[in-house]
Amino acid sequence: MPPSRYRAIAELPNVDARQTDLNAALADRYLIERELRHGGMATVHLARDLRHDRLVAIKVLAPEFGAALGVERFQREIQIAARLAHPNILPIFDSGEAAGCLYYVMPYLASGSLRDRLARETQLSTDEAVTVTRQVADALAYAHGQGIVHRDIKPENILFESGHAIVADFGVARILDPDGTGTFSSGGLAVGTPAYMSPEQATGSANVDQRSDIYSVGIVLYEMLAGASPFMAATPRATLARQVHEPPPPIEVVRPQLPAWLHRALARALAKLPADRYQTAADFARALATGGPDDPLKRRRRAWWPAAAVVAAAIALVVATRAMVGDGTTRSRAVTLPPADPRQVAVLFFDDMSRDGSLRDVADGLTTDLISELASADSLFVRSALAVRSLRGVTLDSVARALHVGTVVHGSVAGTRDRLRVIVSLTDVASLTQLGSREWNRPVGDLFALEDEIKAEVAGFLRQRIGVEVNTERRRVGTQSVHAWELVQRGERLVIDGREIAARGDSMAAPRWFAQADSLFAAAAIEDPRWAEPLVQRGEIARQSYRPLAMATPERVAPATERAIAYADSALARRPGDPRALLLRGNARIDRADRGVGPESLMIALAEGDLRQAAQPGSPELPAVLARLSYALIKRGATQEAHDVARRALDADAFLANAKEVLLRLCGTGVQLERFAEAERDCAEGRRRYPADYVFPIYQLELMLCENGSKPDPARAWQLARDIQIAAPAVERPIVGPEMQALVAGVLARAGLADSARRVMARVRSAPDDPTFYFWYAAGLTALGDRDRALAVLRDQFARYRGRDLSAQKSILFKSLRAMPGFPDSTSRPAGASSR
Repeated sequence: MPPSRYRAIAELPNVDARQTDLNAALADRYLIERELRHGGMATVHLARDLRHDRLVAIKVLAPEFGAALGVERFQREIQIAARLAHPNILPIFDSGEAAGCLYYVMPYLASGSLRDRLARETQLSTDEAVTVTRQVADALAYAHGQGIVHRDIKPENILFESGHAIVADFGVARILDPDGTGTFSSGGLAVGTPAYMSPEQATGSANVDQRSDIYSVGIVLYEMLAGASPFMAATPRATLARQVHEPPPPIEVVRPQLPAWLHRALARALAKLPADRYQTAADFARALATGGPDDPLKRRRRAWWPAAAVVAAAIALVVATRAMVGDGTTRSRAVTLPPADPRQVAVLFFDDMSRDGSLRDVADGLTTDLISELASADSLFVRSALAVRSLRGVTLDSVARALHVGTVVHGSVAGTRDRLRVIVSLTDVASLTQLGSREWNRPVGDLFALEDEIKAEVAGFLRQRIGVEVNTERRRVGTQSVHAWELVQRGERLVIDGREIAARGDSMAAPRWFAQADSLFAAAAIEDPRWAEPLVQRGEIARQSYRPLAMATPERVAPATERAIAYADSALARRPGDPRALLLRGNARIDRADRGVGPESLMIALAEGDLRQAAQPGSPELPAVLARLSYALIKRGATQEAHDVARRALDADAFLANAKEVLLRLCGTGVQLERFAEAERDCAEGRRRYPADYVFPIYQLELMLCENGSKPDPARAWQLARDIQIAAPAVERPIVGPEMQALVAGVLARAGLADSARRVMARVRSAPDDPTFYFWYAAGLTALGDRDRALAVLRDQFARYRGRDLSAQKSILFKSLRAMPGFPDSTSRPAGASSR
């Protein structure tokens, strides 16, 4: 479905079946002429009051609201609201039930609503915005005095008559939300509009009082001045999250000439805590009428401001004099910005670099989509589109100063309607250095799909890159030694280089880089004997020595994990409870269990204990810890808990540092729990984010092997097998190739092509002696119906690789074998961990 900004809005018909029924039911009193507006909770019709010969507006509640409310309660609450008599409150003439719908009748105001006016003018003058707000606040003060809180103040509910603001729908939110909790209890229907809800409404608090209305009026005032609601996001959920957690974007960016007293009044009305707001609507109205509360401090300010102005002028003269150089020109001085948290992010609107300006909509759309995508990460604080809209062409240091951010994202869109070139850069504003950049060059094809792809890739890249900066800053605070920090930084760069060399297949050269890095970490540990980080890094170097699958033999794993565990213990002695050290030790113990070093159940139990201790709320290591804890739970057979923990890990991973591992875990546990549709979505998401990874398509093949799983598709199966073979590391291809043929054979068998499946199986019987291969080989035999041979293969491999078996007993692929005599009676590797 294309983004909403590109969708054509279908014109609603003036008369539909429900309107016809309503017209017939009200024919003796009202004649409905046309529909005025249609919303989620109600529809408003223009009608003629036949008894009094006047135009009225009839608001008809949606059937789901009316059915849950009940006629009696509706009438009772409408009677309460109808008693409100104030010049700025729209009265209620009549109410009742007709054609199965609840309705009430109000005057028809032809001047329209504040929403209509903002659609035409975008922003109002300061005087007009303050006048409208005062009139609304006066109406609220009167209603609050009668014990009625509106709970749905927004521009649509502010109408105009002869230039005066009239508040509509008073008491309606009370009807829908009698307990003031923000939800309609009997129907589970959300009440209110997310963009104008107070934080207490957004969180479903039971304490929603008159101060909630004051917050909503503050948002309306902000919108009249700025031209947009301050917390609007792509989804209602994201909007509510901004209401609760984010301050409003600085309005001075859009309206720099607003008086200081109005800034103060607006800030107080929009305070997150009700206790920090104006306590009554009358107080808010008085502040707007007088330019703020008339207190003794303010009177003192009035008394001494002339003297202060003289002092300020003198200071300004001195500063200006010092800024002059000998030739009388003003020297340009570098601006030093205070260090800012890199999680505070501003995404500037992308530049349209096309020759004819035809890509402006694409650039703007990509920017707003990216803002929404990044804002969905709990650990990032992203400025809204409104806050950055007026900053086109502004220098980065000015952006940082205006928005108080630590990271600025900027980019450009070039090309034609047939092909797009998108460049995105990330800048640290404290040092004004570029942290990274990326370029996408794609044929357009389906523009919406292309935008979604670029948005997801850019968001992933930015979140990961910001995560690197955030984690670097977090580790830096562990030491006061500049030299120790520099040594660790140099060591980390060598580790990155070594991993890149190893990924290219040069397993002989990579250890030299790791050895040099280890020496630097050792020196850092001596330089700062209280810092745990260098020892953790040395432990990770020890684990690196057997990372390639072909090198992970028990003989190599045993001494390396002993060293890793010893480094973890030493780090914990320096900093007890350190999550990174506990994670290191837990990982080393899992490695030992995976490769048959020591009793597997004991190693997993010890690892689980480390990881549970490391899973400290708020810890930057939490996503990685939860990812590995999920794996340990899989090893123990707690598949449901493993799935839940993996989902928590994905939600907590704001910087996508562990997203691949966690998505793999969700694919595996989803298969094991027979949540096939969910597993298919997770696999598709994994392939979208990590197209070069070869394990996600393995899970997609496995899903085609499962009864009630994905539909067996031979052509797709062969294509997946080819993708896997190409993407697999060179050292693993001799093993992966036969494995995938066994998997494809199983898919062919499920598709009814048994002869083809047998021919494929015959070609792979002499595969390398690897336990994972025999798991898939047995799965292929099972799909073919050759259960005796499949059981023989599993029994042989279970005996041969005891302590590192492949969970045949737990795997749903072997359901039909479990009742057979001789099926392995214990396992230590549940399904979901069967592929790499």
